[in-house]
Amino acid sequence: MKAAFIRLPRWLVMPALCLIFISTLWGVRLWADSGGTAAALAPALLGKSILIDPGHGGWDPGMTGASGCCEADVNLEIAQKLAEYCRQAGAAVTMTRESDLALGDTKTADMAARVDLAHTSEADLFISIHCNSFPGQRGAQVFYESGNEAGQALAEHIQDSIRTQLNNTERSSMAHRDAYLLHQISGAAVICESGFLSHPQEETLLTDNKYQWDLAWAIFSGIAAYLGEAS
Repeated sequence: MKAAFIRLPRWLVMPALCLIFISTLWGVRLWADSGGTAAALAPALLGKSILIDPGHGGWDPGMTGASGCCEADVNLEIAQKLAEYCRQAGAAVTMTRESDLALGDTKTADMAARVDLAHTSEADLFISIHCNSFPGQRGAQVFYESGNEAGQALAEHIQDSIRTQLNNTERSSMAHRDAYLLHQISGAAVICESGFLSHPQEETLLTDNKYQWDLAWAIFSGIAAYLGEAS
């Protein structure tokens, strides 16, 4: 018996191919989330060294959310999920902290310790995770040091990924005017402000486990895009 084939009208071919492509990517995403590996989507991460810095911690809780949540806790949750994706893709990941602690007894000592880790680890990328706070504002935004081309490129890729995948911000990446970490760390270094805890709806998202995984995936995808372009 001869196999029967359905011939699609020419105008339907491209939409059908796009649908198949999107479905394939989503399938790989689900596979990765269920314990598979992100390497299938991000071979450029294999063998790379990434330092992930969850901002604040310990005696320094950071911003307080509209309903009282702690920025340091949210930063750590997102950072740990991002680290998981990066490790699945074969990257060597170092965390500046993996629990609710500060890296020094004062803010100056804490920041200096983070910079020292960035220098001694000789990481290919430095990603610092934070949350923002300002009345009436919302949306994730990625910052880089002015004049740092690698940092700018990484920030742009991550911001583009957040904007297209989460579809809840129109913000663009931006040079930070006064970020100590970015002043002290050269190369591909960025600060990712994951959203505004002062915005009630965004605080609800940022403290939601599924959204944290989605945000971590968007950041991870931006990292993969940057490394893929740079390789």
